[in-house]
Formats: sequence, structure tokens, C-alpha cells
Amino acid sequence: MVFEIVIPIFLLASFIVIIFWFLAPSSGLKKKVREAPDNEDLYTKKRFIPSKVPNNIDAIVIGSGMGGGTVGSLLSKQGLKVVVLEHHDKLGGCTHTFSWSNQNIDGEGHTTCEFDTGCHYTAVDMSFETARSGAIMKYVTDGNGQWNNLGDPYDRVVFPYDQDVDKDCPNNDFYNFLCGKNRLVSELTKQINPSEPLLPVRINKFIEFCSKARSSILPMFFVRMCPRWLEFFFKFLTNKYYMYGKLSTGYCLSAILEHGFTENEVLAQKPLPKSSELSSLKNTWRRLKGVLVHPLGDYACQPRESTVIAHALTACYYMNGAAYTNGATQMLSNACAKVIYEHGGECFVNAHVDEIIVENGVAVGVRVCKSSSLEALTPGDEKPEMTEIRAPIIINATGIHRLYNKLLSQDLPVVKEFHKTNKTIPSYGHNYLFVAIKGDAKEIGIPVTNTWYFNGYETDECFDKYFDNPTEHKPPTCYLGFPCTKDPTWSKRFPGISNCILISDAKYEWFEKWENFRTHKRGAEYDQYKEKFAQKLLDILYKKVPQVKGKVLWYECGTPISDSNFLQSYKGGSYGTRCNIMFANEESSRWVMRADTEIKNLYTAGQDAWTPAVAGAMYGGLLAAIKVVGFFRGLGILLEILRQQANDIQKKTSLTYPASIIKAIKIFLGATPVEFQFGNDEWC
Repeated sequence: MVFEIVIPIFLLASFIVIIFWFLAPSSGLKKKVREAPDNEDLYTKKRFIPSKVPNNIDAIVIGSGMGGGTVGSLLSKQGLKVVVLEHHDKLGGCTHTFSWSNQNIDGEGHTTCEFDTGCHYTAVDMSFETARSGAIMKYVTDGNGQWNNLGDPYDRVVFPYDQDVDKDCPNNDFYNFLCGKNRLVSELTKQINPSEPLLPVRINKFIEFCSKARSSILPMFFVRMCPRWLEFFFKFLTNKYYMYGKLSTGYCLSAILEHGFTENEVLAQKPLPKSSELSSLKNTWRRLKGVLVHPLGDYACQPRESTVIAHALTACYYMNGAAYTNGATQMLSNACAKVIYEHGGECFVNAHVDEIIVENGVAVGVRVCKSSSLEALTPGDEKPEMTEIRAPIIINATGIHRLYNKLLSQDLPVVKEFHKTNKTIPSYGHNYLFVAIKGDAKEIGIPVTNTWYFNGYETDECFDKYFDNPTEHKPPTCYLGFPCTKDPTWSKRFPGISNCILISDAKYEWFEKWENFRTHKRGAEYDQYKEKFAQKLLDILYKKVPQVKGKVLWYECGTPISDSNFLQSYKGGSYGTRCNIMFANEESSRWVMRADTEIKNLYTAGQDAWTPAVAGAMYGGLLAAIKVVGFFRGLGILLEILRQQANDIQKKTSLTYPASIIKAIKIFLGATPVEFQFGNDEWC
């Protein structure tokens, strides 16, 4: 009876809000209180000084990555005075960039090279303001994030030479990922086994399965928008998500591709046969599974462990291609900082939040110090003096594991409950190799395509060997990216020099004994140890892009300790919470994929509030903003984004009001392809 009353009333109220919003244009937006100066350093590089913190703060955001920047921007547009506190000396989290420079290299004077740190590329729909992700990004950044479509192939997966191949099949060591589902299926069929008619059928079935798994997450977002007391009444909307979430990526790949299971058989977790029904094609299926597992680099969890939800989200997200920023990825965080500044807020760097203050079960502020004061400490020293900053809203955008292990008092009941009941674990970390290369990228012949190196088609086996003995084996996966070829502004900004970033899997515990030592003060043993990883990454670079050999000017290896230090990620986890089966399990819904906490006025934003990577963190920031302002006002935020999206649709098509609004809603809900952008209906 209660169920039958509550839902209609709630939906009716939501409908009234929607009608009101479209009849009262921009009613939810607050005007700017000041203009940002032309010199963006004045609001993006402001170092933390207690006396500079403004009075009457409405919200404190811990962390300035895509999640923190998004929630800060959205709340600012709602009229809240926001203060963002960033531990690092640059804003941006994984969107920030840094520069390396040197004098008199080969007697040729000053050389500077720039590196991105986490936003290495994103899906092409981020570059389209009429697509959902692109519309949100445009709204959050006030249109100051510009993107470049990477074209075909956007990804190339490369392998070592493998002599095991089925009869009359090509023996390729690389596979191209082309834009659009049909073109991708055709390309992979041609490269693996062009004469086998079952191959494209099975690939299409797997993509269709991923598409359905992906679509199950949208109702979850709506449920998470609701107040906690109301979630129970809409719980039925999340059932399909949890059905897919309990499945591992490895199982789904084998079940659908190799054994031809139906969707119902997969959802029922039908046991896998000991051998394939078509043993003559065993290497075809082996290679196909090894190739289609490639999106795991964007969520860092091996096939045997990962939830197929994470794989489906990533695979479908990139189905129509990839994009990269026009200019440094730093522009994204700088654009968010500009919005925050113009609405009366501030962003501070060099601001280390040591603790969230909780009084009588309510979050009321933070204790913070200058990050540079921590650098002067040696093991055993007392903490520097802390400054208390108070606000009615506290938002943590540095992950739930740091929240419950570092930022909150361990005596709090909810913290004890987290340690007792939580079954999620931090993401794996990564090793990073930043490489400066002498010469112009075009002249050298450096590829635009993102390259993913896999050390074999049996991905789980490669992970197991590497994790057992990381200095003896090559990493199971390695990303090779060249921002110098993806950013159209690069050659003007950095003439005569190119760059490369290589990223491979790593565990925090390999480096844990150096966690309490300062950067560049960890000693010769640490330097020698990480050099072993650096050499393996250089070896991959030289084998797959041999034209750069002899042109490397400089390289530096970062480890999970680097992420822990600079990005404040707990145990160096690159993607917040690991995307294993427990991430998408109903038992974990108390802690992950939600922006509210059980402490009043304390919220989370970023990857753990939703899903991994830059786009996932952005959605996590959006969800956090909605939870802070409340469901109906939060619905207004979504409607402002839809209004902007509808206006952009009108500019690009012949559609007029209200058809453009209906189109925007359909695209936003994933109910229609963005065909006027891509010229086809291959949207996954």
C-alpha cells in the first residue's frame, strides 16, 4: 500500500519540477559575483594560507580532480560558496599536467616538455556537446574544454609474436579498434579469422551483451539521486544491474565467444564446458578473448576478478572512438576553478587535509596544513600545526578508502562499521614512465593511435606471472600514449620535441617500505628497484615504436608511491575502489557508487561515488552535487544541462523546440543514437 502511494506522488512531484524548469528558463542558475582575471594563475595556483580562506563558506571540497572540480563547479552555479583544498601544488588530480625542462641538451639550449598524468584520452562523445558526457562536460567547464577526435584506429592492441594460430588464419601481432560497432566487428574478423562465419556472430553477441549490461547502470543513477529512505521503494530498478554485476569479465568472454552461451545462460552462470565445442578454432577463440579484453586498462582489474559491468561500461563508452584535449589536459581543472572563483569561491593548492571534523555525528569542517610543511618532516616527527576550517557541507573527492582509513577518526562508529562490513578493496596501482623525445613527432613517425601492449593472449596467466615476480616478467598490459600527436596545439607550444607516457600495472606493497620517505629522498635502493621497471617499459617502447630509439632525452619512472604522495590515493590505487565482483555487489552499495555517507553533511565525489576514470569521476561529481542540494533541486541541475544540450542540438540540426528537448532527453537516457553526429546508428 505504501509502495503504491509513495512512487506516484514522487513521480508527479518530479514531473511538476520538470515542467516548471522548462517554463522558467535558467531559474536554477546564480549569477557570477566577480569576473576571473585574464591571468589564470591568480585563481589556479593560489597556495594555501589560512588568512586567505574566505568567510561564510558553504562547502569544502577535498581534492581537485575531475570529481572535485565537477561538484565544485556545479555547486557554485547553484549559489554556494565553495572552497577546494588540493594537496598537490597544482590543481587537477589526474587531469593535471607537469613540465620537464633542461638546459643545454647537446648544446642546443633550453628544452621543455609537458606530460599529462591521468587523462590520456577519453571517448569521442566527450567531444560532442550534443552527447550526454559532452553536454555535462561543457556545462561543468562553461564550454572551456576543447577536444580533438582521434579518428581511426583510435586504439591498437599489440602482442608479442605467437606461433599458435589456427589453420589458414593470419598471424597478426596487432589489432586495430575502429570507430563504430560494425566496422570494429569487420576489422577484428578480418584480422583473426576471416573465413569463419561464426566469428562476427559471436563478437556481435558479446557487444550486445555489454550494451545491455551498460544500460543497467542508468536506473542506478536515478536511485542514487533519491533520498536514502526512498531508495527502498525503487530498489527493483537496480535488480538488473546486480544481475550483471555478479559476473566476471573472464567468464562472460569465454561463455559468449568460445561457447556461444545465450544471455540467459550467462546470467544464470551456466558452468563452462571443459573444452570448446569447436576445438579446431581454439586459437581463434583464444586470440579473440585476448583482444576483446583490452578495455581492462581503463579500470585495472584482470578478467578473472573484474565485474563485467566495468568492462561493458568501458567497451561501449569507446565504441565510436576516442578524443583528446586541444591543449593541456590541465585546462579541465582550470575551467572548473574559474567557475568556482567567479561565484565567490576559491581553490587552494599546497593544502593538505589531515582530518575531517565530526561532532555529534555531523561533519562540520576539516583540519588542514600546508603540504610543504609535511615535506620537511622525517619519520617520527610530530605533525605540523593544523588550521581548522568549518563549513556546513564537506565533500571528499579522494576516495572512500582514504576517507575511512585516513580522514575520519577511527573511533567513529561508522568507521568501525566500514572496517567490519566493507568487502571492497583499493584499485591496483600503476608504474608510469614519462619520456621526452628529441625531434618533431611527424618527422619521427610517432603514431597518433593509442597503443595497448599485452604480454600474451592468456591475460589472467600473464597477470599471475607478473604479480608473482614483477622484476623478472614484463607487465601483462602497458599503455603507450603520445600526447604530442593527439594535441593539435603541441607543435606550436613545444617545437622540436615529442613525448610519450607508458603505464603498466603495479602493486603498492612492492614499494610500501618507502612510503614514509619524501619524494627524491627514498635512497639508492628505491631508485635501483624502480629502474628495473623503467627498463622493461623502455624495452616495450623500443620494440613497438623503434623509430624513437636513440632519441630519448630524459625519462622518469613514477610508482604507486608517487600516486599516494601527489594524488593522495589510498595505497596508490589509480581507480579508487577495485572493480572486482564486490564493487558491483549489493552488499557493497552501502559504501560505493553513492555520494552520500552515513555521517550527516559528509559526501563523496569522484570515482568511488560512481565509476572509474575521468568520465566516471565527472558523473560522481554530478551525483554528489545532486545529493548536496537535494533531489528536486538536483533534478534542476540535470534540466539545465538538458536545456543547454537541446540548444546545441538546434544549432546542429533542423530540429526546433520542443523536438530538440525530446531528442536531448532520449540521448541523455541512452534511448536513441546520436546519429546526426556519426552518420550511422552504431551507438552502443
